[in-house]
Amino acid sequence: PATSTYPYEGQPPALPSYAPTGYTPTGYTPTAYTPTAYTPTTSFAPTAPPRTPTSAVYFTITFQNLDMSALDFDPAFEAQFRSDYRTEVASAAGVFVSDVRIDSIYPGSVAVSSYILRYADSQVLPMAFMSTLEGGDATSLFGMDFQMYGPAT
Repeated sequence: PATSTYPYEGQPPALPSYAPTGYTPTGYTPTAYTPTAYTPTTSFAPTAPPRTPTSAVYFTITFQNLDMSALDFDPAFEAQFRSDYRTEVASAAGVFVSDVRIDSIYPGSVAVSSYILRYADSQVLPMAFMSTLEGGDATSLFGMDFQMYGPAT
């Protein structure tokens, strides 16, 4: 018959205990792990690659129903207007927002003097954009948010 290697038939040997007696750990307090939602830190919005501009297309657009005092007395509104203006022009011209610059904003309703940077490898601005600027009615370049400022010329 087979013989068992255990001292008592069918029972495994007791494992020795290595925990020291009378020991209390110091300097460590266990804490519960609380998972948090992942928040990406990278924006995937397109940005222009670093390049050196070779020229610029300058133009001025006047918003007939916008009063300069709205920009002068509300810095938050002015910042939002500038951001929205650059986004709208970039979208209409097919360029990066970072290529649209505002040179100045001055009274006359509100006239925005701005330009689009051009690079050696830039394609020609879309003809629809250029002809709209040259035609004198730039209202169609802007989305619904800008329609409240009246005709853009």
